[in-house]
Amino acid sequence: MKVLLVTGLSGSGKSTAVKCLEDLGYFCIDNLPVPMIPSLFDLPTEHWNDCNHVAIVVDSRDAQHISLLPALVHTLRQRMDTIEILFLEASDGILRQRFSETRRRHPLSPNGTVEDGIKKEKALLEPLKEISFVLNTSAMNDPELKRFVHQRYSLSQDRSRMSIIVQSFGFKHGIPLNADLVFDVRFLRNPFFETKLRSLTGLDQSVARFVLSQKDAETFLSKVRDMLTFLISCYEKEGKSYLHIAIGCTGGQHRSVSIVEAISSMLSDMGYQSKVEHREIERNRIQST
Repeated sequence: MKVLLVTGLSGSGKSTAVKCLEDLGYFCIDNLPVPMIPSLFDLPTEHWNDCNHVAIVVDSRDAQHISLLPALVHTLRQRMDTIEILFLEASDGILRQRFSETRRRHPLSPNGTVEDGIKKEKALLEPLKEISFVLNTSAMNDPELKRFVHQRYSLSQDRSRMSIIVQSFGFKHGIPLNADLVFDVRFLRNPFFETKLRSLTGLDQSVARFVLSQKDAETFLSKVRDMLTFLISCYEKEGKSYLHIAIGCTGGQHRSVSIVEAISSMLSDMGYQSKVEHREIERNRIQST
């Protein structure tokens, strides 16, 4: 099991880092009291199932016990495969600015100034900092911090870490509200007006052949491939972990379904995994049961 302890100064970006670790597949625990950490790993192996990567946030909110952590880490390293400490910090000025923007009180100075809290926290965490990998986030925005966490702690080296959903829908039933990218394929000839194809869907080979053999469909897919090659790379650089692509036709049964299946296959060829959803087909299936 790989264990990552995330700690550091309040306002340095721990919340952003942990959200990114969750997206990467880590089992994350926030604000676990230090005395409880050993018992966590005394649980029988079957309780962890396939969870081999754990991230635990431990910081000055547990001021009473945080001084025990360096010795505890030394003990854990004798029984764990891998344990690492990521210590986030930032300059006093940047920390003051971030607290001012969020209007939050410092946890170690709830009734005093932010400056007092920063000073106390630095002194409290100094022994822990000495045994940690230290990252100064003063000059980093959220996307840059996410990108660092992705690069250092990703569980795989492939390009499938972004979660991509490709969904077909019918415009007459409304556009999916949570879609990031929406494409309209109503410019393609409609199989609905072909008697033999009307009762079928884009999942049927004859409909897919009718739709995808059109010259405009070939041109559209070629341009979409170029666009996604550019956009997905940019999204990943900005730390985006989720992309929802919606393809719409009139009823969501024929053209959009065939195009979604083609785009999913395209993404696979590009090295990305995607989940396919056909909203109207699924809706009709549920209504008929």
